[in-house]
Amino acid sequence: KAWGGKDQEPPEPPVAPAHPWPPLGCWAGAGAVTGPRSVRGPPGGSVAVRCQYQTGYEEDPKYWCRVREVFWSCSKDHLAKTSRAEAEVKWGRVSIRDNRTERVFTVTVENLTLADAGDYYCGIGKDRRLNPMATVTLIVSPGKSRPCSQLAPASLPSTDTLLHSGPDSTSGHRDVYLHLNHTKWQEQKADKVHKYFQKKL
Repeated sequence: KAWGGKDQEPPEPPVAPAHPWPPLGCWAGAGAVTGPRSVRGPPGGSVAVRCQYQTGYEEDPKYWCRVREVFWSCSKDHLAKTSRAEAEVKWGRVSIRDNRTERVFTVTVENLTLADAGDYYCGIGKDRRLNPMATVTLIVSPGKSRPCSQLAPASLPSTDTLLHSGPDSTSGHRDVYLHLNHTKWQEQKADKVHKYFQKKL
């Protein structure tokens, strides 16, 4: 059967690049769900991720899962997920509390390990092909990071700061340049596929 019942090729899925540096900017996602681009917690500690959503999604399930990087799907089952009847759940080390009045759900991960580091989705489980979601990078490190709430929306780390974080300034410049271009490309591809699916709904 042809894609979407028509003689056309499916959209090429975006390939998420490896991140040599923490994602630039503070907020990820667009439209229905937004959240922090990255959060940091120490081994053995905990992190809390606040994800906001638009009106109309109050009763829908909210979830947290690892990124599989193929059509915005989860690598395994949800690590935690609420339901219409349960706005607050705890699955093992992961808990979600959905404040439907403020339209924000908070994901808390406890007893962090180095294996927890990686990319995750905070999303909304709609009965659609493409669930509203935002990507959050979890960094497990004893180091401290400046909270995004202290930065202006348009504020980005300076290139000099990033370069000095690496062992070699030349390779550091190349990594930052590639990251900026890959991020822009990924966002453009994501927008194209999102618009494609919206037409199919």
